[in-house]
Amino acid sequence: MAGYTLEELQTDGLAPTMELLISAAKTGDLVTYGNVAKRLELKLSKSSVNPRQMGSVAGPLMDHLLSIDPEAPLLNVLVVRGDSDQPGVGADHYLRNRFNISGRISPKQRKELVQTALNEVWSYKGWDQLFQRSFSRAPEALEPTTDSFEEDGQGDNPRYGGLPESREHKFLKDYVLGNPACLRLGLRSPTGAIERRLLSGDELDVEFVDGARRIGVEVKSIRSGRPDLLRGIYQCVKYRAVMIAQSGFDAEYAECEVVLVSEVGLPSELQALAKRLEVPVRIVRVNGV
Repeated sequence: MAGYTLEELQTDGLAPTMELLISAAKTGDLVTYGNVAKRLELKLSKSSVNPRQMGSVAGPLMDHLLSIDPEAPLLNVLVVRGDSDQPGVGADHYLRNRFNISGRISPKQRKELVQTALNEVWSYKGWDQLFQRSFSRAPEALEPTTDSFEEDGQGDNPRYGGLPESREHKFLKDYVLGNPACLRLGLRSPTGAIERRLLSGDELDVEFVDGARRIGVEVKSIRSGRPDLLRGIYQCVKYRAVMIAQSGFDAEYAECEVVLVSEVGLPSELQALAKRLEVPVRIVRVNGV
């Protein structure tokens, strides 16, 4: 472990790690072991930090926070393995204590506990104040990592501008327009259009009209990361509500649907969220990875 000691990471590395996690908590994001390692390389001026040791930083950070506020949400569950979007086994100790669990935790139960803990972390509003109490200074404000979002400038409301639409986003949008069967909605003779404006000023990437049915589509290309996929789910909820309002019918009778089409598979917690909010998700891969 040339260039640093684990003790150094567990002391000087706690504040930079918490700043990274606070930034993720505010945007509903997760942070991989590799993300934490890169952050510590930058802030501690180290040429290389081993990502496998980041659980040994997240745990002491959580211990420090709990010593200040025993009811603090489990911020350490934001630190996850890149191949599973789940925290390492070191988080189990904190999950057991928080939720008064004794005995073995099944894989299904663990996912439920992690999701509950994540919801508490993402909804908590006191992170800046807790950081101040923990390190006697305000946290450094971090910009969201640009590769976490789709860099195509396609916000909810196009009147506010943005970056030019990415080639991948346009290609996926055009593909869906020309292949409505990929939505798997049993459409019979749909008429489609792209960039259809709603009365709220929002814009559907694609819209299909099939008899009395009206289907909106929000697309997320291979450029999209977790924050953009999360935003896409809530965009679908918003668009569906506006479409129902425009239809003039009550929700029970309005035949309005909005589908999220993504080239990227959703993490398990986003799949659960989409299911709970009744947002259909279709994985359609048309761009090279």
